[in-house]
Amino acid sequence: MRPEVVFFCNGPGEVAGWLAPALQALRAELADQVRVTVMIPPCAFSSGREHEIVERFGLADQVVSGGRYLRFLLFGCVASRVAFESTHGAVVHLGGDHFQSGFVARRLGFRAIAYTEGRIHHRRFFDILATDYEDSRQRLINDGVPPEQVVTIGNLMVDRVAVEQEKESYARSVGLDPGRPVVGLLPGSRARWLDITVPLMTGTADRISRRDPSVQFLLLLAPTVPPDELRLTAQELGMNTEGMLSTEVVASASSAGQIGRLTTNLGTNIAVMASNRYDTMNCMDVAVTVPGTNTMELAALGVPMVVVTPINEPEKIPLEGLPGLIGGVPFIGPWIKRKAVRRLAARTGFAALPNRRAGSSVVPEVRGVLTAADIADPVCELLRSSADRQRMSERLKSIAGSPGAASRLVRLIEDQLAISENA
Repeated sequence: MRPEVVFFCNGPGEVAGWLAPALQALRAELADQVRVTVMIPPCAFSSGREHEIVERFGLADQVVSGGRYLRFLLFGCVASRVAFESTHGAVVHLGGDHFQSGFVARRLGFRAIAYTEGRIHHRRFFDILATDYEDSRQRLINDGVPPEQVVTIGNLMVDRVAVEQEKESYARSVGLDPGRPVVGLLPGSRARWLDITVPLMTGTADRISRRDPSVQFLLLLAPTVPPDELRLTAQELGMNTEGMLSTEVVASASSAGQIGRLTTNLGTNIAVMASNRYDTMNCMDVAVTVPGTNTMELAALGVPMVVVTPINEPEKIPLEGLPGLIGGVPFIGPWIKRKAVRRLAARTGFAALPNRRAGSSVVPEVRGVLTAADIADPVCELLRSSADRQRMSERLKSIAGSPGAASRLVRLIEDQLAISENA
């Protein structure tokens, strides 16, 4: 019987940035020697479509999410129809509640690995902690974790980033002029945020276009956002969406590429992309993005960016713990959540992952109750200075580091499987 590898993962960033490269490396190096399960616990930060994305990878033997996951957690395998072939295996935590992944590892009698950026809860459940950078490892050691239990493997997000085409040829293939600047718009991985981020970002495009008509615009849709949601949001804002492909058509295409164009009320044209994610990022001169995994993906490619954290409608922002739960209570909940979000925003240092990693402002961040003007100004500053963009690009690449983390994680999994087999 094949040993089991059970991945725990929650939100869209973790699925795209951590799980995808880990699964690819595991299958590349061990093929079908192991049986793979992906568990996706309910999470306030999820988009609700993570299981669809994981199933499309085609790399897992079973994907367990939603009600099925809860039945498994509460009642076990029979009630949930979750099957395991072997009594030997390893649980790999790649996001979410440490208690749940650790508890499942104990219940199944499997070894447990947690990948972490320097924080761990319920560490007694885990045999090995894998970290992204050496300072994360040192933080864990300072918090009392034995040094021999912590291994630095690198940033899994960097392994995910791969460009397939040369920048100029890709730009031409999607209808762009390689001789003109390109500003990329990344409105986020959750459809429920589009009514906040899309008007801000398209308004930013209008302002930039008025200052410099030569600038071209791309909007990169996250895989967790159905194109129909973007089209509806744009139509509600009065934009022309003629020619936009539907969610059904995009899902059935092997490579959707450009799925249409948005034309704003002021006539600014924005090409909408739904695949070739990293080639699309790579042809951007400046990106406008919300915080998240994409900030480190852009960093790995050396793409200068402005990171936007709007709290225009704070009640829509997901929160962990009690404030997140109370936020759903009618009448008083949204008021409490607004207060909690504003308090958290005031206490938070950097939102962009490269800035957090560097401990300094490498890329501009704009935060608060925002207008398009707040965003357009720093973007135009970067567009005006190729030297500033080049310096930022080099710094971002050095912050992101080199690939190889996924292969090192596979080595750890193999080690833990061997211990499980011999126990």
